[in-house]
Amino acid sequence: NQYGQELERLLYRRQDVDEWQYHTFDLSHHKNQGTIQVYFDTFNNGWDGITSMHIDDVSMDICDGALPPELYGSLTGTVVLQGRADHSGAQVCADDGGTPICTQTDAAGAYSLDLPGDSYYKVAVSKEGYLDAEKLNVPLTAGSTTTLDPVTLLGGDTNDDCDVNILDLSLVGGRFGLSCGDTNWDARADINDDCTVNVLDLSLLGGNFGKSCPVPWN
Repeated sequence: NQYGQELERLLYRRQDVDEWQYHTFDLSHHKNQGTIQVYFDTFNNGWDGITSMHIDDVSMDICDGALPPELYGSLTGTVVLQGRADHSGAQVCADDGGTPICTQTDAAGAYSLDLPGDSYYKVAVSKEGYLDAEKLNVPLTAGSTTTLDPVTLLGGDTNDDCDVNILDLSLVGGRFGLSCGDTNWDARADINDDCTVNVLDLSLLGGNFGKSCPVPWN
């Protein structure tokens, strides 16, 4: 790889031939591992004269990244947005060291991701106005479904800086009593998304004051 570590030895053969040998190798299991370098080399142990290797017509097919269906697994679960009846819109992302694959929750908070199997994933959940959650080393086996425990995102991080603090209290307090459409309305202060900034929003923020993300995954 790009760090000089050997990922795999594709072919090792002791052979004395004077005709072309055709070989193909599937490298798809190294997907999302960064830059991969392929080396061709020969080794002579000092016996029987000269060792040589001739290479011709080396080519690589770049696939679209899709794997056969049987190589995928499903990751499912539920996200609860504290203080809300509608739990839609939370973003759930999973990555195993490559590009994150993401989806959003539905109104019940449910989500489902189809991911390449036989790997370990970091799962991150986020929503505007809420503290993020994170779960590490989630195993996923190809051809199976892994269902995570429900996780509750805590409300009050109105400026999305991963802390519920005086800055959030100032924002909510400054819009207290406002409703959707009012002058100076700021949807960030409406933590429970009921179109009014009131004691319910202050209660959510106050109950989580001083907390930071990631929140515990219950």
